[in-house]
Amino acid sequence: MATATHESRQALFERARQALVRGLREVRPAVSVDADGRTRRVQDNLADGVEPSWYGADFIESTGADFENEMREVHASSALAVNAFAPWRPDPSHLLLTGRTGFREMRFDKICPTPLDGPPAYLDAFAEAPGAVVGIEIKCLEYLLAPSPKYLRSYEEANAQALREFADERAGSGWFDEIKLSQRDPNANRLLFAAQLIKQFIALTHQFPKADKTLLYLYWEPTNWQDFDPFRSHRAELGRFAAAVTARDAGVRFQHQTFAELFSAWVRQAQPAWLAAHARWLASRYTVAI
Repeated sequence: MATATHESRQALFERARQALVRGLREVRPAVSVDADGRTRRVQDNLADGVEPSWYGADFIESTGADFENEMREVHASSALAVNAFAPWRPDPSHLLLTGRTGFREMRFDKICPTPLDGPPAYLDAFAEAPGAVVGIEIKCLEYLLAPSPKYLRSYEEANAQALREFADERAGSGWFDEIKLSQRDPNANRLLFAAQLIKQFIALTHQFPKADKTLLYLYWEPTNWQDFDPFRSHRAELGRFAAAVTARDAGVRFQHQTFAELFSAWVRQAQPAWLAAHARWLASRYTVAI
């Protein structure tokens, strides 16, 4: 079995990016992709029929008008989010997420305030049903590269503030146990950005105190993920984290799923009529080996 060391994660990132270029060319053979893995136009990186009105205003509100530069990257999680979920934007009522349907709103890059110092939390996608919300964190290749020290520190400082100041049920939750773990052992999670998930948990409890709340972690991996240590380690860290926060969830359920699993489930779903073909396109585009 081939393995990739921690030191070679940058090389593995590049291999994965090239695989995603091949996946895009599988569904769009004539597409132009530059040396940095960017398409010429945003539309070249998105599924046919995706309307800018389904996602543009959300990203302009949260990121600014230059969001399209990132969305042209074949490995952009924003493009993956839009490709997967934008067709649901006009009518998300049949969307099946975390065992629930009946959603009335779907949006992208949702800003979620917290009572903490520093910037708010962000959710890559967000779905709301009567009395319930599902926040979605999406990872494509980001977990192969460590977040910048400044970016990581901002999350860790916010979570440490919550640990000091919160005295409600969150203080005894598995989520806050994870803050304590990261303080004891900064290397407990090398690939899973746990601090980000904890801040999203805090944001959901702050903004939607009475709703039924789920945080869903959706992630990409190659079909041959078992052959590479970083992908195996990511799964192991994710499984341990999920078990810890599920034990005492303090009102926010945590679920995780690969995109391959999501696309496979959508292929089998009867309604709406367009979904199976869309899911097959997504699988051809993103379900690739490296």
